[in-house]
Amino acid sequence: MDVKNQNLEMEKFHFEKNKYERDLQLRERELTIRENELKTNRSKVTPTHVAIYVALVGVIGTCVVALLQGYTNIKLERQKFESEIILKVATSDSIERNKKNLEFMLKAGFITDEQGKINKLVKDANFDLKIQTEKRIDVHNELPPKSLSEVYVCHSATSLAYHNSMCRGLKRCADRIDVMTIEEAKKTGHRKPCSFCYK
Repeated sequence: MDVKNQNLEMEKFHFEKNKYERDLQLRERELTIRENELKTNRSKVTPTHVAIYVALVGVIGTCVVALLQGYTNIKLERQKFESEIILKVATSDSIERNKKNLEFMLKAGFITDEQGKINKLVKDANFDLKIQTEKRIDVHNELPPKSLSEVYVCHSATSLAYHNSMCRGLKRCADRIDVMTIEEAKKTGHRKPCSFCYK
């Protein structure tokens, strides 16, 4: 009876052992299948992923363009501001005063001079730093004294003549009036003399 029991126990042991081995093999296979699925899912790019990537690239591109445009606008405004300052400080009759004004603006930081060109010109003794203002007049104000070679030109679209005095034709001008030579007037399209001025 002991031998029979032992045999039964052994058979039972082998049966259980085989069962656990098969179970272990099945679990190992399942684990391998799941690992393969995870690997393939990682490499898969779904349409949702593509849409997200495209949206991200679009947002980043828009931000970069906005930053560049903002930087360019600031730079242009700075250049305009500096040009206005230079024009204002360099209109005095004294060249030395113009240079001192410009030098002060450079030192104060109102004007940037990265390449040192303005500083070099300011220190150059032979450089004539005097910006000539345009000889522009208003029809309602007194006319400036003029030489015999200068004439008055109305810049309206219908004006074709040049004038040598503040005649009634010139007084009707609703646009800007400039003082210039006859040659300059002819180049601007004012080829004939005024019939009131040159009687």
